Amino acid sequence: MSGEEAEKKRSEEVVYQKIEEALLAMPDKKNEVSGLMIMGLFGGTVFPLIMGFASDAIGQVGAVAVMAVGVIYLFTYIRKL
Repeated sequence: MSGEEAEKKRSEEVVYQKIEEALLAMPDKKNEVSGLMIMGLFGGTVFPLIMGFASDAIGQVGAVAVMAVGVIYLFTYIRKL
């Protein structure tokens, strides 16, 4: 295993450990923790892709519009909590 692969494995282990700690510390909040993980995944993978397509189609305004929709959704969601 190369140094880069070992570092990646260590960082993955840290992430899994933190998720486990969060779930063990607040077992009654499992759904919220899972939701935050999915939101992080979606925000880090899908949104940049959509922003790229929007930027290619109509320029930087498209990317900003996609980001604005995400922010508005989050603010709406926060108000419901």
